[in-house]
Amino acid sequence: RTLAQEAELVIETAWEALEMSAALHARQEGHELQCAEAHERLGDASLQNEQPERALQEYCQARDLLCTLREGGTLPPHDRRLADVEFYLGVTNLQLGALDEAKAHYRQAAATLRLRRATLLRASLDEQIAGLEQAVAAGGGGGADADTDADAEVREISELVAEIEGRIEELVGHVGGV
Repeated sequence: RTLAQEAELVIETAWEALEMSAALHARQEGHELQCAEAHERLGDASLQNEQPERALQEYCQARDLLCTLREGGTLPPHDRRLADVEFYLGVTNLQLGALDEAKAHYRQAAATLRLRRATLLRASLDEQIAGLEQAVAAGGGGGADADTDADAEVREISELVAEIEGRIEELVGHVGGV
């Protein structure tokens, strides 16, 4: 076997494993999140293999499952997975030439990321306030603010939102208005 044949076999096996994972998780109650993740990975694989129609189907299935979890209260509305799927639905629709749909998905991804950022900032501020209240109650001064994982994620989200907004602006220029 050639290296190309080996690579093709590995890709085919991985694809089948993802399809099996999605099917197995779909049959088990309480495995909606794992099923959504399997569909998202299948969408990723479809995009990589230049199959945007299949990617669109897989990402839509992942989004539907995630939205069901969100509506049921299992998944918070600011979960990054929701933003990720919306972003890739934007990428996929762009590849398919559906510019308005791509723009709508990019906007939804950006809105979800902004909500995530605001939620992280609120939690960080609540934590800082609690620490300062304790310091004041103990009669001591407040310590220096430490950079947290949330601060790093807030910076990352800000960069992602800026990138997505740039993509939206490009699409607005192609479509000729919002």
